[in-house]
Amino acid sequence: MTAAVELLFDERLENRVRALWRRLAAVGISTPDQWPGPKRRPHISLAVSDALEPSHGEELATLAAPAAGVRIRMESVGWFSGGVLYLAPGWSAELATVQAALWERMGSWSVGPWPEYEPGRWVAHCTLATRLDPTLLGPALTTVTEFSPLEGVVRGLGLGVDGALTWEKDFRDGPARPV
Repeated sequence: MTAAVELLFDERLENRVRALWRRLAAVGISTPDQWPGPKRRPHISLAVSDALEPSHGEELATLAAPAAGVRIRMESVGWFSGGVLYLAPGWSAELATVQAALWERMGSWSVGPWPEYEPGRWVAHCTLATRLDPTLLGPALTTVTEFSPLEGVVRGLGLGVDGALTWEKDFRDGPARPV
């Protein structure tokens, strides 16, 4: 089981990322919308571990609350080895600070935190495609770069387990709720 602490976007940004997912899928590229199981939501993962106890959700939400309303501007496209294509936001001191605080605190109650998410190594990103065959990188980049930079704000926090959102907190509302 893999657990991810995810920043969720406002509706406008989420819909624009979903539009990119649909365009990529139309040219035969695997996107998070196509994965089996519950529907995925566009997000930026702040931390990933082999396991994380969901009972810490409210504490996570408190730690991430300073990110509420932070503007995000997806400015570039990147590629991780293993075939992951992603959008990257411009650097944000607010997001880096939230991510570092969350990483430090959750270290005591998560199992197997992924070192790629350690502060200083973390690359803020929103996944567009996975298992991308390198021969499809050209069509993928053409599809993605036809869009202007995407802008929005952080709306909430989620806990994803094995890729599916299981818990979320909308920073505009009351307590967190299971999905």
